[in-house]
Amino acid sequence: MRQSDIILLSIAWSISFGAAVAHESAPRDLSELSLDELLTLKVQSVTAAEKHEQLVAEAPSAVSIVTSEDIKQLGYQTLGEVLSSVRGFYTRSDRNYTYLGVRGFNRPGDYNDRVLFLVNGHRMNDNVTGGALIGPEFLVDVAAIDRVEVVRGPGSALYGDNAFFAVVNVITKTGADLRGAEASVSVGSFETYRGRFSVGDKFKNGVDLSLSGTILERRGEREVYYREYVGPTSDGIARDADGESAYSMFGTLAWKDLSLEGGWVDRTKHLPTGSFDSVFGDPRNKTLDGSYLTRLQFQHEFSEDFHITASLSYDRYHYDGTYIYPSPVLPGTNPLIDSIRGRWLTEELQLYRTFWERLTLSGGIESRQNIQQDQTTYSQLPYIPVLDDRRRSDAWGPYLTASYRVVPRLTVESGFRYDKGDFPGSAVSPRASVVYRPVDGTSLKVLYGQAFRGPNAYERFYTDGITQKPNPTLLPETIDTYEAVWEQTIGTHWSASASAYLYEAHDLINQRTDPADSLLKYENLDSVRGKGLEFEVSARYGHGLRGRASVAFQDVVDKNTGARLSNSPRTLVQGNLVVPICGENVFSGLDLRYVSSSLAPSGGLAPSYWVADVTLFTRRWLNGVELTATVDNVFDHRYFDPTPLELRQSILEQPGRTFWVTLGYRY
Repeated sequence: MRQSDIILLSIAWSISFGAAVAHESAPRDLSELSLDELLTLKVQSVTAAEKHEQLVAEAPSAVSIVTSEDIKQLGYQTLGEVLSSVRGFYTRSDRNYTYLGVRGFNRPGDYNDRVLFLVNGHRMNDNVTGGALIGPEFLVDVAAIDRVEVVRGPGSALYGDNAFFAVVNVITKTGADLRGAEASVSVGSFETYRGRFSVGDKFKNGVDLSLSGTILERRGEREVYYREYVGPTSDGIARDADGESAYSMFGTLAWKDLSLEGGWVDRTKHLPTGSFDSVFGDPRNKTLDGSYLTRLQFQHEFSEDFHITASLSYDRYHYDGTYIYPSPVLPGTNPLIDSIRGRWLTEELQLYRTFWERLTLSGGIESRQNIQQDQTTYSQLPYIPVLDDRRRSDAWGPYLTASYRVVPRLTVESGFRYDKGDFPGSAVSPRASVVYRPVDGTSLKVLYGQAFRGPNAYERFYTDGITQKPNPTLLPETIDTYEAVWEQTIGTHWSASASAYLYEAHDLINQRTDPADSLLKYENLDSVRGKGLEFEVSARYGHGLRGRASVAFQDVVDKNTGARLSNSPRTLVQGNLVVPICGENVFSGLDLRYVSSSLAPSGGLAPSYWVADVTLFTRRWLNGVELTATVDNVFDHRYFDPTPLELRQSILEQPGRTFWVTLGYRY
């Protein structure tokens, strides 16, 4: 995007926002506000910070909330797009998966396993790779999301493994939220088609039921060019090798203290990039991922001060990768098949009790039985086994947190968790915080936490015999984080926040190429230091007018060499704006992101870039009909993401201008 484009766009949207604010600025009595305006005054709460609901201002973390209205009016299509709008977060794509970076940290071969992902408080990271997929392969479609809670900082004191940099909790819509049924069909660039439906209600007998489903079909770009593959036998163009399909379903059933939820998702993605040195441009290169969840939960309030929660869940994850290689025996090509099968049971019991209106104790125990952790790799024609690794393991961890309100505006808290898993040794994760609210609307937080991530089965035992080999001796990695947070509300419409943080991570598991045999291998290689500042300001006015802008400065270096870490941009600028342009029925939304340059893991530089997305959204139009049109990368700006080491390309160009048009109906 040219600088002049940015200036003109900023001026145009600033004028629109300013005019609307001026129209709304005169103070009015609350009795004169519309229902929509009253909703903007709702005090936000969060559940993921403490495993129970509390005000964001009192949570011992820096928290961001993205609502269903934000998702709809800003045109977000995946959880990855939602998170790329959150301060201090950024995403990368290798045209197969979306990788999440947090506060300047995103390593090659990291399948988002340093962030814990939850759905309604339930762990979604799988038991083989430790990762969670946040594109169309995420279990819950964005249309079924009520809100996304982003809790920054280490969370192992409550959640154990994977809660290294942050915890992301996706709260789904209930039947009471839906109160009826809705359906939509979408058409997008690259011959993309999607259908969605949601239905739900809360009945007179107290039963709350919701169900949603999605179907996605995408042909993809017909021709994708990579200069790295230009040669005597290739023009560097992958043809008809970028397709994608996904199918998902999610539902909840609740009555009194009991709730049952379940869902599944399957996604197939064809690979145009020649990853893992497979035959470039062969449309048979593809991956298939699937996740399944069933959870039964009991929650009871014995009194306002005494709560108990117990849950039992069963999860499954499967992955099948097909990679085409030259045949080792006969002329032609031969598929190499990668498979992962994971199944696990999880039980959790939590107690929450307040004493003397000042002391709150919260504790529990979580146990997981990994009844299947299988990885297999074989050459198909002829059949040649490469890897047949089949495992079972157990993990468990008790935790305890104590919060004491010293005076009405000052709260101190401390807690820890002990974890024993299938990795060598054990882990103890402490945390402590002080939250001070000197006056109404002001919150000051001083935070400390320690977290760990155990080496997963993929990092320890996987080999394909071609590009990667195992390392069973890996140790857990640890992080210590120190943070100071200021949060301020200004009147009834504005809010601001600032954070300063420092973290040190040790024994980080990183992927490198072994010079002895040129194979990739995970090792405890790195110790890093990260520090940064984050600032955000937001405003919410009646009739849907709202905006948010943030800037993050981050510096992450190798402690041993002082070198800047790869895939670590120093500056992130994010902002969005929603403006009503026709009463309460038509809105225009802008989402803007700037990511500074960063080094690629395999060498080279990914240049800095700006990307702007624009959405036009209507509601309550023609008796329940809604129309949404989104243009991503509206200025058709060329930009590149650094790639993992399994790709020959050091940086990958991302799609230019694309569009979505969605027609929905609610009844």
